[in-house]
Amino acid sequence: ETPWLWAPLYAPATLTLTVGLTDAVPGPITVTLQLWSYTDFPVSPDHRLRLRWDDKVVGDWKWDGIGVQVFRSQFNEDNPQARHSLALETPLLPGVEASVVWLDYVELAYRRTLGYFGGIWLAEGNAFQIGESGIYIIDITEPLRPERCVISAGGAIATVPGHRYWVGKPQRALPPVEVRPARSLKVEELSDVEYLAVAPVAFHRALSPLLELRREQGLRVGVVEPAAVYDAFGDGRPDPAAVYNLIGNLPSLRYLLLVGDGASEPWGYEGEAGRLRVVVPFTRTAVLGETPADVLFGLSPSGEPAVAVGRLPAASPWELTTMVNKISRWEDSKPLIVMVSDNEEDFRSVTKNTRHLCEELGFEVKQAQERSKILVLLKGDHTWLNYFGHASLVQFGDEGLLVREDGSEWAEPVLVTVWGCLAANFVHPAQDSIAEAWLRSRGGAVAFLGPVGETTLSEQRPFAMAFYRALGSEKRIGDAWLQALKTAKLSDVSLGYTLLGDPALIVSGEDR
Repeated sequence: ETPWLWAPLYAPATLTLTVGLTDAVPGPITVTLQLWSYTDFPVSPDHRLRLRWDDKVVGDWKWDGIGVQVFRSQFNEDNPQARHSLALETPLLPGVEASVVWLDYVELAYRRTLGYFGGIWLAEGNAFQIGESGIYIIDITEPLRPERCVISAGGAIATVPGHRYWVGKPQRALPPVEVRPARSLKVEELSDVEYLAVAPVAFHRALSPLLELRREQGLRVGVVEPAAVYDAFGDGRPDPAAVYNLIGNLPSLRYLLLVGDGASEPWGYEGEAGRLRVVVPFTRTAVLGETPADVLFGLSPSGEPAVAVGRLPAASPWELTTMVNKISRWEDSKPLIVMVSDNEEDFRSVTKNTRHLCEELGFEVKQAQERSKILVLLKGDHTWLNYFGHASLVQFGDEGLLVREDGSEWAEPVLVTVWGCLAANFVHPAQDSIAEAWLRSRGGAVAFLGPVGETTLSEQRPFAMAFYRALGSEKRIGDAWLQALKTAKLSDVSLGYTLLGDPALIVSGEDR
């Protein structure tokens, strides 16, 4: 499950899909649709959906209002091997001004033959029937502890709903897609490490200047490749639990740097691009649903924030080199703080309070409300942007106070802190967020502390105030954010915020 919907239908509209049913046999087909209706009007019902299979209506539903809807239709198909069309139609009902529906997913369940080469199946029932000798059924729910199932004389096998099974003839099984030697990891050599980078081998050379900088600052530094973590603390697959288990064995750890982008789907870690990513933990938040939450890696066994976590979402060694160079340049001097707010009074009020707090800490602060003035300030030598207001993946404010393309115009890196929504989400399957774009620009952002999810200003305010107050005693951004997490306690804000950058980044290169 991901937080992203699939396709919108603005009534009247039709979405047609071409469907092929692999190895299908004649019999019933069940279509399950999940969608989200976005509009609500006084007329009831105000939405309608028709489902056609090869131009034949097999489902017709009406409902009212906003919310998630799940519809199912079952029908027989005598010629399943042919190519079929599945069409979703949303007529506009009388008296309804507009009807907008977002399709989440379409699921088709049908009967099919099993190939001798083997396949993996998820059990929904309590039994399985085999009609041919020589077939093996192996429970692979625990991949490292497979169990062969006993087949009765009549060919029946008891199954457990929710378990996964391999079904086929071993001598005809397809070879693995990839075989690699297991990576070793000597945990005892990391026992006193304070600063740990989890980075694919292809990134180690580009990362080395940053590791050396941290050593020169007195931190005990270590680096491991994610594949070794997955092998030593898991079953070899990218699994957040493996990273968390490693951290639990490092009592001196203060900073965790994840080097590589993340993915919203398990197969996002496959192939050449996938091997340059570091697995992302997800959690559920009230508005967004499944939300990337690197902060979970930094929690103690009792659930308290204990390790400052950051991520450099580089997709190539060249991008990582750009990010590392910006970190070295940033830590040379003290920044000018630029305060920007959206045009609502609540945002302006908290911006004013934050400005006073930063001035008390000895920072020079300037405030701007117009895009042209903001851009002039951000083209300065050493700037820290703080934004309070509405935000999205691609811009700040409905009016576009700042947009994704702006970062490429800055000569020097900018530290960015955003109190809004979505701007730091780094796992969208179709587009880069404003945070990713700015981090990958030569000027752009040196680090981006911001939202991957959606929360309100009233929820964010305690974290913001705790974060800025912590800068009075903490010089590194990760330590200040860690203090904010401890002070304001866990909520959808702490779970829905991330630090895209080095958690050991020194906020100000001079004593205040």
